[in-house]
Amino acid sequence: MIERWMNCPIGPAQEGYPYQVPAECGQSLVDITDMDRVYYDATYARMGLKNTLRRCYVRQQVAKMLQQVLELLPPEYSLWIYDTLRPKEVQQSLYDMYWQQLAQDHPDATEEELKVLIDDFVAYPRIDYERPTPHSTGGAVDLTLMKNGQLLPMGTEFDDLTDKANTRYFEDAVTEEEKVFRDNRRLLYQVMIQVGFVNYRNEWWHFAYGDRAWGRATGKTPIYSYISL
Repeated sequence: MIERWMNCPIGPAQEGYPYQVPAECGQSLVDITDMDRVYYDATYARMGLKNTLRRCYVRQQVAKMLQQVLELLPPEYSLWIYDTLRPKEVQQSLYDMYWQQLAQDHPDATEEELKVLIDDFVAYPRIDYERPTPHSTGGAVDLTLMKNGQLLPMGTEFDDLTDKANTRYFEDAVTEEEKVFRDNRRLLYQVMIQVGFVNYRNEWWHFAYGDRAWGRATGKTPIYSYISL
């Protein structure tokens, strides 16, 4: 089964649907920090960002779908979660941090050009029930795979701001190392897609259910709007 998923190419991004205003379904948040075979990295808390959550919260259906992913994988595999629900204050800190990084990487870029660049990786921080940021809905999950307690190599670190973070980047792999990255990304992508998540094409680690990106990819009305603890 694992080999089949690794041999299945990652499909092109699904496009063509406009963003819709979510029809909030009222589903509550659940804490999955202590779920079996799930490890929560609390990445932004470790980085020292203010107001980060030490526990890992997702919507009820998302928790069920992550459990389904684990049931598809052999027992030596587990999920390493970088980030899920994200308070606005954390989103603001991330936005400011990556703005500075992109400004250093692109010293000749105008403010408008930087806005376009950062929009590919970090949503503008806001409390908005009609156009909520992905991680403010409880439907977005940043994660990777572990096998026998070791993170699988994916070709970049989490929150990489280069083209290599694109989910399909290694689909034309040439070297044996690149083929390992490709196969690991394929495995993560295929098991997540199989249970109903959609992937954000610029970030191999970002998957979502129920939010506006999911609605855009599936042609359905989003069911998750802004939510907080």
